[in-house]
Amino acid sequence: MRQEAAFRFIPELIGDIAHTMELSGNPELLYVEAAVNTLHMAADVFEAVEEHKNTKRKKETKQAIQEKYSELEKKRTDHYIQEAVRNIDNTFVRLKIKMCDGQFRDTEVRKFISCLKEELHKLIDIFNDMKIDPDYPDRNKVEELTRKALRDYNKLLTVFIEEEKKDGKDESE
Repeated sequence: MRQEAAFRFIPELIGDIAHTMELSGNPELLYVEAAVNTLHMAADVFEAVEEHKNTKRKKETKQAIQEKYSELEKKRTDHYIQEAVRNIDNTFVRLKIKMCDGQFRDTEVRKFISCLKEELHKLIDIFNDMKIDPDYPDRNKVEELTRKALRDYNKLLTVFIEEEKKDGKDESE
């Protein structure tokens, strides 16, 4: 034992000896002090058990909140997707007459085609970034949808470019 540690330890020993001598002379005081110390230890154990229960309860509550939040996030995403599709459907129904009449130069029609082109581009990017499990049973459907989205995107891009060329010719005439 190093010298400094020994000098710190010796007063504690001397204090313990004096205390032990006092208790040995009065056994009733020893029993009472032992009981008080036992109650202190029980209080510490009780506090530790309660802290453990509180921590466990907090973790369970956190898990329940996270599950509820995930559920709400999924519902929000589902509703957003449904609303976006409904908006596209409504706009298409409204502009279908103009498209049937060949009015592809109309500002609203051009904006709609541009919007479709952007949405298809997003769809292609999302599907390309998705990591689909090889064991996923509908993997072929996802790949087919990706091919169709790419095909439709390219067709819309072609229509848009052809209409741009027609607009250029009409202005020069």
